[in-house]
Amino acid sequence: RAKDHDPLTNLYNRGYFEHILARELRYAKEFNNPVTLSIMDIDDLKKINDQYGHPCGDTVLKKLAEILRLNIRATDYAARIGGEEFALILPGTGMLRSRAILNRILEEIRNATVCCSEKDDKIRFTLSIGAASFMGKGNIDQSEFLTIADKQLYKAKEKGKNRIESIPIIGKIEEEAVQVKVRKKSFYFLACKKIQNRIQSFLVCMHDSGEICKTRP
Repeated sequence: RAKDHDPLTNLYNRGYFEHILARELRYAKEFNNPVTLSIMDIDDLKKINDQYGHPCGDTVLKKLAEILRLNIRATDYAARIGGEEFALILPGTGMLRSRAILNRILEEIRNATVCCSEKDDKIRFTLSIGAASFMGKGNIDQSEFLTIADKQLYKAKEKGKNRIESIPIIGKIEEEAVQVKVRKKSFYFLACKKIQNRIQSFLVCMHDSGEICKTRP
């Protein structure tokens, strides 16, 4: 439907993106399936607008939209959620598979050119990408999910742009009382938070090193 799409790029707009994200996050929790959210931003688009004019900037936006459409699956969602900010929702996709998709997109962008002048000058542009992969366990709300992905985008910008930063996440696990009977007395320990922190540390370690990681007892 036209009201769900951005008129310039023909990708989904912010409103429909938020609707889809809420739905896919709900499905991920219900079926314990992963879902990845990626936030991406065109690097230094203002410089292109200042040097070549806003029509050239619009051409860059449309080129990025075209590359996104060609490199995602039928089950994925691409949206323009701000001026030069775009987003992907990748249902059923964890960190490793999403990185493969995002790396392919980044490589396409690096090789792409657009023509923005009568002299047929070839303009190149780059992209910074942040991604968060929810593993389908525990609980996380939409706002937290967006914030985590956005922080990864800022990390990519801080590390020099034209790159991907991503992180696996688990949601908040509801506290569970574990009853242990010792000397005919019942003691209750809220072990859940400690377990959650160990899992998160392990996932981040695996992501950073690519090796088997050990957590301290």
